[in-house]
Amino acid sequence: MVLNCITVFFVEMATFVFLFVLMFAPVFFIILAWFLTSVFRIYFPEKMLPIHYDPAWRRREATQKGLMVPVGVQDIFEDQQRLRRERPPVYYEYDGVSSDGFPSEWECELWERRN
Repeated sequence: MVLNCITVFFVEMATFVFLFVLMFAPVFFIILAWFLTSVFRIYFPEKMLPIHYDPAWRRREATQKGLMVPVGVQDIFEDQQRLRRERPPVYYEYDGVSSDGFPSEWECELWERRN
């Protein structure tokens, strides 16, 4: 009787260990791979490329020469970021008052008019 109880306990324990390993082993290996990749990137960082390899720089040079170049989503995003940095802030004129952004009175009005 005692031997039967011990055997049942070890079978249940083995099932529990198997399920635990089945669930958490993939997570452990993913975290281990992420950690090792991070360590590798810290000790061996990417080499900086010269400016003439930069796609934005190459596209700018080609457009200045009048050549057609393919434009990717990243290029459009970089252009928008550059324009936001270079462009002065927009000043709104309403009811004789100027504002350097979205007027707070308009925000209140939009909140009252919401659908």
